[in-house]
Amino acid sequence: MCQSRSDQPVFVESVLEQKVKMLFSGSIFSITINATVGLILIIVQLPVIPVSTSLSWYAVLVTVLISRCVLLVYWQRDEDKTERNQARWIQYFRFSIFVTGSVWGVGGVILMPQDSMAYQTFLSFTIGGLSSGGMATLSVDRRSVVAFVLPTMIPHILILIQQGEPITYGMSAMLLLFLFFVFLMARKSGKTFLENARLRIKA
Repeated sequence: MCQSRSDQPVFVESVLEQKVKMLFSGSIFSITINATVGLILIIVQLPVIPVSTSLSWYAVLVTVLISRCVLLVYWQRDEDKTERNQARWIQYFRFSIFVTGSVWGVGGVILMPQDSMAYQTFLSFTIGGLSSGGMATLSVDRRSVVAFVLPTMIPHILILIQQGEPITYGMSAMLLLFLFFVFLMARKSGKTFLENARLRIKA
């Protein structure tokens, strides 16, 4: 019994360290995808969205992504592996993910054309696909998934509902179902990560 108590802090610290490492290790890929998808989106939406609106939004997105690169560099240079320090880094990471998702949420509203179903569908496809990719890269930490996916999808779903058309109602319902699926998968992936981390520690 005494042995299990002494082992518990080691387990918690080791799992947290593994989680932080996996989240930050995937940052470069995530940042690159966000920048590329954002660029493709504003290019495709140019015929229906003012250039000033598209470029302003993309400039904000790039600024946020650069900030995440800076955060990644600072994390790589930090040699303090204590549990308290790892907890601080994961909070920084979650906040950076939340800000990124919020920028995409704004994009899902201001880049929404009023009279073109084809461009609306493309925007919905972009938002949904990005959320799916976010779930895959952030699956080891359910809070990070929530921090990214919720602010990314909810504003776009609301703007679809406000359109008041049968097809936009259907699109919003599909996105809500997808959102529910994402959270279920994130929960399952998080449990799988904890089980695998426990096995690595015991080994």
